[in-house]
Amino acid sequence: MAKTKTPESTLPSKRKEKVDCSKKRKVIFEDVPASSPPQPPQPVSTSVPPTEAATSSEPNLADKGDKLFSLLN
Repeated sequence: MAKTKTPESTLPSKRKEKVDCSKKRKVIFEDVPASSPPQPPQPVSTSVPPTEAATSSEPNLADKGDKLFSLLN
């Protein structure tokens, strides 16, 4: 019976190792936000053309809203 207890004690240790891996992944996520701040400046320069697309899409959204209201009525 002592032999069966030893494998059981090794299983929890393996689980702890998995937890350590998850902690390492969290560290990677922390690095991602640090690299994200440099990205916003890029969209600022590309936001000029999208503004035209956004204005053209706004009427479409309004039309969809009208259609939804008509369906509800």
